[in-house]
Amino acid sequence: MAKKDPALAKSSHAGIVLSNTSMLLRNLVIAYIVSPAVMFLMAPPQVVLAASNILSIRNGKNKHASGEPDEPIGIQSPFALVPAFKFAFGFTILSLVARFVYDSTGTAGVYALALGGLISSAAVTASMAAIALSDLSLTVTAALTSVLAGIISTANKMVLVRMAGPLALSRCVNRTFVSLILVSIVVFAAWAVYNTAPMRLLP
Repeated sequence: MAKKDPALAKSSHAGIVLSNTSMLLRNLVIAYIVSPAVMFLMAPPQVVLAASNILSIRNGKNKHASGEPDEPIGIQSPFALVPAFKFAFGFTILSLVARFVYDSTGTAGVYALALGGLISSAAVTASMAAIALSDLSLTVTAALTSVLAGIISTANKMVLVRMAGPLALSRCVNRTFVSLILVSIVVFAAWAVYNTAPMRLLP
């Protein structure tokens, strides 16, 4: 929309950041439905990252162009079948791959499945929660992989905006998301160290 109407740049920027926030919170809901244990482990870093997204909008609300759109905005129904089928397909494939990777390489290989966040962090979260439900020893690994998938999905949005939107909007989104990703890396690293420390793994 911002490519067609520059007046929507500010709203588009806020909408993109808010969609990223909803993605992070949605993944928590998905994890809770499948495995509450995974959700509770994901919650602290996920909530921090969601809060960082919201703060970035407040801090940048006066830095982007604003105005009224020149023409009505077309809104599509969020209850579409295609995204549902994509999620189901991604969930099925990732669940099978996750089990195969774990059986072949152990927990280290499972983290690589976070790259599925380039396509759907929700499918990664659901598949990780499902595999943790069948093997409780993978609960921490599943939670960390799901958080990492959300970070990768955040980075991927910069590419998508650059491909679909105007350069000015892309630059604004890049500035915001680079800061968010740096925060995400620090939060993820701290949470990973905390949950994988030897004393934490003792019965």
